[in-house]
Amino acid sequence: MGEIDENYQYDESAGKKWSEKSPGDLPAYPRDKNLVSFHTTPAGLEYLVDLQSILPGRDNIVRLTIVARSPRNARTVAFEGYHCGTKRYKRYAVTGSTGPLVALDNPQWQVIIDTPDQRYRKELLDLILCTQLYTAAPKNIIIDRFRYETYRDDTFDN
Repeated sequence: MGEIDENYQYDESAGKKWSEKSPGDLPAYPRDKNLVSFHTTPAGLEYLVDLQSILPGRDNIVRLTIVARSPRNARTVAFEGYHCGTKRYKRYAVTGSTGPLVALDNPQWQVIIDTPDQRYRKELLDLILCTQLYTAAPKNIIIDRFRYETYRDDTFDN
């Protein structure tokens, strides 16, 4: 094996430190015609995504608008980012049934835990938004996965 060089010092300029790009302007409140359903809970809460809002970034984050719709059509709308490398999410903005989206102060990255109320986020990251190499998938691939439901063949055990 190689020997340890006790005098080695890491050169900070040798590697780039990851930094998140700005999410930019908030998207418009989603139109029903642009929404695609991708997950429904046993209690009837339906999760939809606004196909027009999908923004895969070079920073390895896919940003999109998600709508949680109750059986009585009450809605929570959120603009979120999903980091494919770290499997975390960040909620940038939120609103109710009428809009517009309101930016949150100082949003933080959150770990996604596979619980019933977070299952949709795990599905998004593992089956739709990211590649097998933990990078953001191209927008056309993501849209095809939503439209043709190709990810349903790989669903998780309930």
